[in-house]
Amino acid sequence: FLENFKTATDGPGSMCRYTRLTLKVPIDEGSSEIWWWHLVPVDASEDWKERSQRAYLRTNGPGGMFELDDNENFLGMAEANRGPVGLDQFYDYVAGTHHPDAHGLEWPGHVQDADRSEHTLRGFLTEWRRRMELTAVAESAGPG
Repeated sequence: FLENFKTATDGPGSMCRYTRLTLKVPIDEGSSEIWWWHLVPVDASEDWKERSQRAYLRTNGPGGMFELDDNENFLGMAEANRGPVGLDQFYDYVAGTHHPDAHGLEWPGHVQDADRSEHTLRGFLTEWRRRMELTAVAESAGPG
């Protein structure tokens, strides 16, 4: 995954973007490693590079939001949502589908005007499904 984030670095009004490349590497049938790279434009100013790295570390480093213990947090939320109160609530799974397309950019691909959405993951899963369906069709056709 190639993801673009925007995170505060030093309090209000100190937002800075960073780009992270994520590679999930299977180790065996029950485990995998996650490799992360922080990407910085070569011609960015030294100040921007420093703030971007700080934003990256605050999200992905020892004090970040996404750490190994998140799995326990997500399991706890899933267990709580299976109870009577959780089953009686409406959950919004819009996940960024309401964001408009970005206009005026000459970037390849489909670009949304959104700070936080699930477009990256949705695009990956859509492509994964397409490839799995192609594989299933090819396998059902048998040897050529």
